[in-house]
Amino acid sequence: NGITVGCTVGIKEYFNSNYITVYPNPVEDKLNVELAGAKPYNFLIKDISGVTVRKKSEVQFEKSEIDFSDLAAGAYFLEIQVENNTLIKKIIKTNVR
Repeated sequence: NGITVGCTVGIKEYFNSNYITVYPNPVEDKLNVELAGAKPYNFLIKDISGVTVRKKSEVQFEKSEIDFSDLAAGAYFLEIQVENNTLIKKIIKTNVR
């Protein structure tokens, strides 16, 4: 009923009649976030201990990039807030180089 979440890379996640695509996951430098319909949204990136390491409010674009290049390798959580709904997605940061 409005929310379907997949864990496979490249799966579109349907979220309150709009879909959000997050890729690549795992990420090395730049994480892409696409939101159909271009509704304003907020996002937070939290590390595994719950500390916010990135935050942006009122994003107005259908596609945006989040810079992960200076973050340590490990697990993070992306929280996307659209209107009164929140999607949380686990993101893996790698250092391949």
